[in-house]
Amino acid sequence: MLAAASRAATLLGLLACGSLTLASQAAAQQDATTVQQMQAAGADTQMDTAARARFRVGQTLYESGRFAESAREFEGAYELSHRPELLFNVYVANRDDNNLDKAVPALRAYLAAMPATLPNRINLEARLQAMETTLAERATAAQQSEAQTAEVAAAQERARAAEAAQRETEVPPAPGFQLSIPGAIIGGVGVAAAIGGFVVGALALGKVSDLEAMCPNDECPASAQGTYDSAQTLVTVSDILVIGGAVLAAAGLTMVLLGIGAPGESEAGATAMASCGPTGCIAGVAGRF
Repeated sequence: MLAAASRAATLLGLLACGSLTLASQAAAQQDATTVQQMQAAGADTQMDTAARARFRVGQTLYESGRFAESAREFEGAYELSHRPELLFNVYVANRDDNNLDKAVPALRAYLAAMPATLPNRINLEARLQAMETTLAERATAAQQSEAQTAEVAAAQERARAAEAAQRETEVPPAPGFQLSIPGAIIGGVGVAAAIGGFVVGALALGKVSDLEAMCPNDECPASAQGTYDSAQTLVTVSDILVIGGAVLAAAGLTMVLLGIGAPGESEAGATAMASCGPTGCIAGVAGRF
């Protein structure tokens, strides 16, 4: 009986030790879990603090009218805290910056994350649909513009190809008449001088008519001397201009017909001379052909 009592006491001791070991392990596990929870809570607190800081910066930038920078700060705050309410701020900042490419997905994500009972949901959904329509219209317009640009470029390329093909098939023109520029100028001056002579002659005739009226029966008063001298001068000038112009016109015509001074002439050009005096005009043309 003493031996049985001893074995029972030993067994109770072992059980007691096992219970103490299990209790110690459970306490250690609980302590480790508590530490992890505290560390996670501390990390969340730090992220929330950073998110709040970026949110305040975003608010300040938005109030200053710097919408693009404000939107970036709100996006950073959302990435840190993942609070869906921040998506609304991202949407508003991008909307006011006229950046619908970022405003539309931000508003879409905000509506998806918020409950169906969200106040003003109907208006926000209508706004989202309107912005999506605007983006679709912009995309269509951009595609049409690109298509038109490509069409214009293709038309220009076809025109250049057609012009190049035409140049290759064109036959060089045969040498033809080449206008003598000096001859044309001299002839033109001569014609102008002749016309001026006829005009002056008409004025001379007018003076002669005045003189005939002042001198009935070929008896002229002393006051008619000025009219007589003026008529004589006009007649002389008219003769000089008409004769000189005719000579120059003939010389120019000769140069044009003979091609003297025409472009491409390898020989020396023509030399023309003309002069007029009280007794008449003289002109000459020299050239090789």
